[in-house]
Amino acid sequence: MEIHYRQILDITHDGINYLDSNEQTQKISFIECRKNWVALCNETDGINRTFEDSFCVGWRDWFSQPQYFEFFSEPKVKVIFPYSKNLFSIFRNDRKKIRNEFIKLQWKIIDCGHTTYDLG
Repeated sequence: MEIHYRQILDITHDGINYLDSNEQTQKISFIECRKNWVALCNETDGINRTFEDSFCVGWRDWFSQPQYFEFFSEPKVKVIFPYSKNLFSIFRNDRKKIRNEFIKLQWKIIDCGHTTYDLG
């Protein structure tokens, strides 16, 4: 599932509340994301991580087009940060605004005690 960053309603220690495409409130559970992250890592690299040792809830990629965070909920939720590359967006400084929103989400996740893996 893919959502626009503006669909995020709030972020708490438990997770992220957002509006889905039907304007219904949904939640990304950080506990579920951590469990799924640990399972994925243990499956792929053979290192025996535990839930208590990992605070990662997903990954992020600033260099992708569009930039995104992907959370390991079930189903996975990708939060995208799109912007258009045209003359008007240059004058409006859209890329800088998007970067600020991206960093703001990253810091809110960190403030809640969690991390995301940097793919960039």
